[in-house]
Amino acid sequence: MRGFLSFIVLFLVVSVADDQLSAQEPDPAKVAFDRGLKLYQEEDFSGAANAFREANELKPSWKILFNIGQAEAAAKRYGLALEALQKYLVQGGDDVPTDRGQEVRSEVKRLLDLVGMLQIEAAEGAQISVDTEFRGTAPLPGVIPVSAGLDHVVVARSPDGETADRTVRVLSGQIQVVDLVSEEGDEPVAAPVVEGSADERSGLKVGGWVTASIGAAILVGGAVTGGIAMKKDGDIADNCPGGECDPKWQETLDTRDALGVTTNVLLGVGAAAVVAGVVMLVIAHGDEKAGDETVALFPIAGPRGGGVAVKWRF
Repeated sequence: MRGFLSFIVLFLVVSVADDQLSAQEPDPAKVAFDRGLKLYQEEDFSGAANAFREANELKPSWKILFNIGQAEAAAKRYGLALEALQKYLVQGGDDVPTDRGQEVRSEVKRLLDLVGMLQIEAAEGAQISVDTEFRGTAPLPGVIPVSAGLDHVVVARSPDGETADRTVRVLSGQIQVVDLVSEEGDEPVAAPVVEGSADERSGLKVGGWVTASIGAAILVGGAVTGGIAMKKDGDIADNCPGGECDPKWQETLDTRDALGVTTNVLLGVGAAAVVAGVVMLVIAHGDEKAGDETVALFPIAGPRGGGVAVKWRF
């Protein structure tokens, strides 16, 4: 672990400060980034991760995802570290240096042995948080990785302000269903596993292209329904002054709302499928020389879309 973390400071200074945070002073993103460096050196890893996230929100860069992942791993927030490092590989793509990409993939494998997955079921539109971190709006497009063997507090806040919460613990390799809708208990389920070997890795590539293509098609569908919903919303705005509509517009209102829900679902699922396909391609490309192994795929939910976790078992 220490060996993997030891090169973070050099990477931060060389690869990010020069080309991503070099705007004229004062630059809030650079201030946040420098604060993250200082906190990391002081071994305040959680504070460093939060500062790096702030810098990335102010001035997004796939390179900063590496910094976030390392800080989260050092803070033992393994689920958040896993998400950041997988996004780093996907968004960086061919721009990720070969040696660093191999090290990051190795770290991803290590982290997958330290996490379980939460499949959260909550009322549509509810804001989901895990351990006070916002993780997205229900329905989530996939599972959320969290540190295994620890208690995690899951909260769903509905649009009308009502909350439901549950404290859960999940083991490594498990998917724990967290039902915030009914009063029934939660049951862990086995992780989905896809068997494969190095000789069959071309199948993973094909699957990646197919998955990404399906996701893109779903996104197109979401864009279409979203456009129709926006048009109907414009018609309603033109014909309902002050928000008061004639009863004859009720059907249009219902159609707009239904299209809005459909659009949200399509965009979430489509984004998750696209990222899943890309990750499959990244893994297939990066480990073409790997030996026989078993691969487990976990779709991951996030506040700005979805993805997939890939687990190797040798």
